[in-house]
Amino acid sequence: MSRSNAYLAAAEELRENSGQWAAYESEGNCVVLAGPGSGKTKTLTVKVAQLLSAEVRPPRGLACVTYSSECSRELTRRLDKLGVRSGRNTFVGTVHSFCLTHILRPYAHLTESRLPQPYRVCTQEERADLFRRAVDEVISVDEEAYKFNTLVDVHRRTVFDRASWQTDRIGRLADRFEQLLRKTGLIDFDDMVLIGLELLGNDWLCKALVARFPILVVDEYQDLGEPLHRIVLRLLGFGMRIFAVGDPDQSIYGFTGARPELLRELSERKDLESVRLMLNYRCGQKIIQAATLTLAEEREYKPGNDHEGAIYIWKPDGGLEGQVELIFSDLLPKARERRSDLRLSEVAILYHTKSHGTEIAAAAEAADLSYIRIDGLAPYRKTALTRWVEDCASWCAGGWQLGEPRLGPLLSRWLSWHRELGLTAAKVVELKRRVVRYMFEHREPREPVSEWLEGLYAATLHTPLRLESMAHEMPTFLTMLKAFSDKGPFAGHTLEMLAGQTGREDHLNLITLHSVKGREFDVVFMVNCDDWQFRVGNVQSNNLFYVGMTRARHEIHFLCSDFAITPWGARKPRRPAKQLYAIARQLEGS
Repeated sequence: MSRSNAYLAAAEELRENSGQWAAYESEGNCVVLAGPGSGKTKTLTVKVAQLLSAEVRPPRGLACVTYSSECSRELTRRLDKLGVRSGRNTFVGTVHSFCLTHILRPYAHLTESRLPQPYRVCTQEERADLFRRAVDEVISVDEEAYKFNTLVDVHRRTVFDRASWQTDRIGRLADRFEQLLRKTGLIDFDDMVLIGLELLGNDWLCKALVARFPILVVDEYQDLGEPLHRIVLRLLGFGMRIFAVGDPDQSIYGFTGARPELLRELSERKDLESVRLMLNYRCGQKIIQAATLTLAEEREYKPGNDHEGAIYIWKPDGGLEGQVELIFSDLLPKARERRSDLRLSEVAILYHTKSHGTEIAAAAEAADLSYIRIDGLAPYRKTALTRWVEDCASWCAGGWQLGEPRLGPLLSRWLSWHRELGLTAAKVVELKRRVVRYMFEHREPREPVSEWLEGLYAATLHTPLRLESMAHEMPTFLTMLKAFSDKGPFAGHTLEMLAGQTGREDHLNLITLHSVKGREFDVVFMVNCDDWQFRVGNVQSNNLFYVGMTRARHEIHFLCSDFAITPWGARKPRRPAKQLYAIARQLEGS
């Protein structure tokens, strides 16, 4: 079967699920409300393949946007298997990247806007320096800048009446910060969407965008906030077709300005068809039943599999230290005995903060277990660039034999970073050959990462990382280089070990609860399940607990203790999270 027709076979598999099939057959605007493990990504990607094959003709195209680069990477991987690649008429990426690439860059110079000309995306360091200056000027030189970061971010994303910004100090701080960005010819990631929304106030620009992309697909709608919602409504008014997927119950970014009720409002519009996916193919039956108890409202999710699943609640002495010791000395070894084929890559430990991650990582090292860490203290950030580098390492370390990842999509992602150069076809071919040559000459799993990274930079990244559109990635790449240097935390790592960062090798997963959405594992441990971390009556706490629990296919282990150590070293008494009481009652009655 050809890759171009692969989606037809995948579509046939949707017939057995009435919700998935209804979404696939939808002919107009459609909102899919998809619970955990309901085949949401499969439904979305097959629908995208169908739309591109049957309804969109070049040079017109389709745009598929999502919340994070990690979600974008997974969509790209799934779509590639169905024969769909990002290209001139297909965009797959974050909403920030979409606004920058297809609104700001082609149209901003034709309009009056707050966007400086010329401009570039600031690095994290530049943003931090300018924000510090703004805090010094508006608040006080004695205040810690980090205390105001989230407040300013949420203000910019939710308060659209800019005249009102001068009425309170957070508004004034946000305004001053933006002024400093503009004076230095910079924009940050929020600017991409916010200024993009402002530019769409021009009717002619909306018409031009709809002409280019008659269809907009949105994944994880509940996480994208009001600016994206306003963009969707604006484009709907000009005839753009919308296919949106999400789940209000999995909204866990309220602290950043996300509003899950916007997805509900969209699903209730008369000009959109609403479809619900109610089967959970991931979790065992007990886990599904218990998970619904943690939500504020009744849900009717049903199992789409025949395994029961198992739930365990543990309350060891010793706070987080005692919980971690129990996991590594007893619970994890026994889980591996119960499931003889269980790989570490199918096990996750979920926690709340990066400081918790540090304690768990130290215990993993003491137990001589390899791990992948995804939180704010990981040796380098997961960005579009570092994920591409990891995928290249995976290909060189043996993926070229398995066909995963495929070289074609790696080349396409790399070439997309060169677009502003306006390359000729001959130059594109020359650049592709350079990358292919380097990749084929370094198919050695045991090659030191430090040497490989330096060679990769010289052969493939020297030019794009010096372009304005990619300059913000240079510090991240340098941090990655440092991590694998002789004095870095990954000193001595080989390509096959770097390839393990993509999840292909046997590494334990250490992930914050806010970073785990979209993932699934056979066995999940959730630590510090106490009443302070999951607060009573807090919808975001409920959703966070629900998201963590529904990552598990077969086993979910909840751990809590009588006390916790605060960031200031104080010992504070704790009680089990209220969700655990409801789950315990269900277990007693089963």
